[in-house]
Amino acid sequence: CDYVIVYVHWGIERDEKPQEYQRQLGQQYIDAGADLVIGSHPHVLQGIEYYKGKPVVYSLGNFVFGSSIPKTMLLSVAFEEGSSEPELRLVPGTSGAGYTRQLTNSDWIREFYQYMESISFGVSVDESGLVYPGE
Repeated sequence: CDYVIVYVHWGIERDEKPQEYQRQLGQQYIDAGADLVIGSHPHVLQGIEYYKGKPVVYSLGNFVFGSSIPKTMLLSVAFEEGSSEPELRLVPGTSGAGYTRQLTNSDWIREFYQYMESISFGVSVDESGLVYPGE
């Protein structure tokens, strides 16, 4: 195949930081050939980090379950032809009362990107939602 994407069900519900075992598994998946690792299960956003130039997205949030955890996101992924390093773009959203919608208020979007940077591991998010690995 051209790309290997691992989508894993892991983590502790409502825990906003990935467990050490998640970080180790994410690295092992990449060492085994994954180009991208995406996690789910905690119902909260968890950070993003890069390992050997490949991204590990620990949790996308609470997309379906509209409870008291409104922060969520979609992840847009693009691979440039000839590159194994994906381009990630965050699409911020909010979930409540069984309904999920994309954030459209520019202040809320900016706050969302800042929040994702604060819970991630050495990544930056630009004003359009593109994710960049730290130096």
